Amino acid sequence: MDARDAPVLPETRKHISGRSIQGRLPDYVRVVATLLLFAAGIAGQPAVAVPRSQVEGPAVGWPGSTESLVLLAGVAAVLGGGWLRTSRRSRRRLVAELRHIDRQARLLTAWEQLSRLRDPGEIIARAGAIGRTLLPCARVEVTLDVPAVPDEIVLRGAGGARLGRISVTRADGAEPTGQETVLLEQFAGAVAAALEGAALLADAKRAEAEHALIEASVPDGIFVVDRNWRVRSANAAAASCLHCQRADMLGADLWTLLPGLREGDIGERLEAACGQGRDAAFTGFCPRLNAWFEVRASPFAGGLIVSFRDVTIQWETEERLRHVQKLEAIGQLTGGVAHDVNNLLTVVLGNLELLAMRAEDRLAGIAESEADGRFDVTLAEAGVRAGDSASQLMHRLLAFSRRQPVAPQVVAVGDLLRSLQPLMRRTMSEQVSLRMHWPAGLWHTLVDQAELESAILNLSLNAQDAMPGGGTLTIEASNVVVDRVYAAGVGLDRTGDTIMISVADTGTGMPKEVMARAFEPFFTTKAPGKGTGLGLSMVCGFVRQSGGQVLIDSEPGQGTVVRIYLPRALPPAPVVPALARAGVAGGSESILLVEDNDLVRAHTETMLRGLGYQVAAVSDGPAALRGLAEGLHPDLLLTDVILPGGMTGRDVAEAAQGRVAGLRVLFISGYSGDVLMENGRLPPGVDLLAKPFRRSDLAARVRAQLDA
Repeated sequence: MDARDAPVLPETRKHISGRSIQGRLPDYVRVVATLLLFAAGIAGQPAVAVPRSQVEGPAVGWPGSTESLVLLAGVAAVLGGGWLRTSRRSRRRLVAELRHIDRQARLLTAWEQLSRLRDPGEIIARAGAIGRTLLPCARVEVTLDVPAVPDEIVLRGAGGARLGRISVTRADGAEPTGQETVLLEQFAGAVAAALEGAALLADAKRAEAEHALIEASVPDGIFVVDRNWRVRSANAAAASCLHCQRADMLGADLWTLLPGLREGDIGERLEAACGQGRDAAFTGFCPRLNAWFEVRASPFAGGLIVSFRDVTIQWETEERLRHVQKLEAIGQLTGGVAHDVNNLLTVVLGNLELLAMRAEDRLAGIAESEADGRFDVTLAEAGVRAGDSASQLMHRLLAFSRRQPVAPQVVAVGDLLRSLQPLMRRTMSEQVSLRMHWPAGLWHTLVDQAELESAILNLSLNAQDAMPGGGTLTIEASNVVVDRVYAAGVGLDRTGDTIMISVADTGTGMPKEVMARAFEPFFTTKAPGKGTGLGLSMVCGFVRQSGGQVLIDSEPGQGTVVRIYLPRALPPAPVVPALARAGVAGGSESILLVEDNDLVRAHTETMLRGLGYQVAAVSDGPAALRGLAEGLHPDLLLTDVILPGGMTGRDVAEAAQGRVAGLRVLFISGYSGDVLMENGRLPPGVDLLAKPFRRSDLAARVRAQLDA
């Protein structure tokens, strides 16, 4: 038995009185204060601070006030006074209660100590040592993951899961009392709580480490901005992509961090995503970094999560591939074009030769009949028609290679398909049967005619590639009135009068997963080097820019149908064609002609003089400026665009207009390159007459400039 549990003997009674009791009073104060501290701690409202000198074992710190400590001391004094007036049995019971209370206080201290530990092994070792201070036990052993045996205390987690057990051996070999059992169960709860806390902390640290590892391994840049566009977090990849330090990003204003971003496409898309609360995915250009980025934005209540990757190299590669595919598409056209050009040249050269022979006969005095005269006209008209066909073919090739100045205009789709039909038949292989159908009253649409021709040609080449063993290519056009029911049925975004152009093949078709990616830039299932022109993505981009939509339908083994929907446009007012002979308007004004090709210069000068104009013809820009310096004062400058001598036609025009006030300018060119175009189009006010041109075309355009 513990000496403290011994009964109070008569001879010792005299010591429990007077000054001896007063000397022991601080011990009672300590016990009662510890009791109140424990009760306050259990309630979650600690109130006082007990100095280490007043508590056995490690100190327990509690926030509180001096007043609270004085109050506790007063309560302890009252209890102490009452203790003096009790019987010996009552005093023994009170001492036992106070001793139990002291153990409860020690238990609270033990729980605090164990909760600070992070290693389960250390918790188990310390728990055994602490347990021996709570009870008069020779052994207190904490064991994990061992089946419990009768009379042992089970460690249970907050959810009731079994964690282990506590086995106890008293020094005197006796069984634990009821109070001691309760104390052990409470101690087991403290140990279980400490073990669970350590496990949770370990899980949290492991999750944090895994999160950091994942964040470091993600190649995409990720950052979070709040509603005020201040960066709240960012990963290392974001800092690397944006060429800045991660610490500099945190807290910085996004628009200040990346100047010019807000005014561009990326800034507009990010603000729209945040304002509308919708996810956004797009590709945009960052002026500050001179780079293209693929961006995904996901709004949430506190701001915007932005992930991005630098796709500049991919973008540049696609541009190069786009150029290569254009060349491949033109290469597929070469055979058919060469055949057509040779046929046209045969007509032109043959008819000119016949006309030359008949002219020699007339010079030789050989009489000719009226029929012979009509035959000369027939030969000349046939040569003109052949020349017109060759001109149209050259314009189409230039437009396909994006070297022809083009602009949206009202196009008669039926006429376009009719003019495209001969080229299509020459382009398709002999194994492919071409069928083209459209109604007589097919509507007009507002598009870039060259772009539409390229789109139809590209879709046809794709269809031919999908039929390696041959098949049928069907190109159809029709007028469609799209209402809400029709739009919902086929997946259109808009309603109204529409022209539908379909390109269908009987080829291999494609599965749904391939069809879903068909419009992605340069996505292909073909072998390397098997390019198909501009690609479906470019067709889709052109149609959308024209206010239309592209839909695709395909099944494996059933072929593919691509449908282009374009909005209807009203036809233009009819234009009376200029007459080729009599009725062509001329004039007496002065014209300065600048053309480097001798044959073209002589031919153009002859036509202008025949129209009544005064013409000064030179071969390059410096010669034209010398003429102006010598007193030449023309009313119109008619100049080629591509010239020798270091000056382009545009340079000559600017210099001449600086010397001659009110000088009108008309450019002529068979291929102007990028000299005149801005963003692929002719700027306003620039008038270009494309070669080859007829006398009537030249007369009309010259007169229009002079009369403007």
